[in-house]
Amino acid sequence: KPRIRTRKNNRGLVLRSRRKKVFNYVKELMKSNILNENKENIASFISGFCDAEADVGMTTNRTYKGKKYHQPRIQITQKDKEALLVIKSMLEKEFEIKSNMHKKWNQNCWILKVAGNKRVNLFRKEIDFKNPTKHKKLLSVHSSLNC
Repeated sequence: KPRIRTRKNNRGLVLRSRRKKVFNYVKELMKSNILNENKENIASFISGFCDAEADVGMTTNRTYKGKKYHQPRIQITQKDKEALLVIKSMLEKEFEIKSNMHKKWNQNCWILKVAGNKRVNLFRKEIDFKNPTKHKKLLSVHSSLNC
């Protein structure tokens, strides 16, 4: 039987179900309904999804004359490739944020990555995180590069 509960920190709800039928129903709701929403609701949806599934950090962009150059990145790891494709298309169509997607090496999951100063800065301005820890990390990564 599916259960909905409030998180311990009172910052959201958790839906738990072991039935594939419930999972597929929620997945279909996500695909069909969210694409018809306005830009503000799409931003809230992506923000919530990223609060749960994304990671913020730095990645090495290149090395030149022994010096490493870094760039900020937001990375979403997910087993459900279709969900990431929906997020990717919404980022590009609604917010003009380009992203890259690839299969995680030697694992059964996919990675959607928003990388680079301009792209991450646009994500921060248009969508941002509601999760205070991820929001602070994004600001710290952003300020460390003087974007």
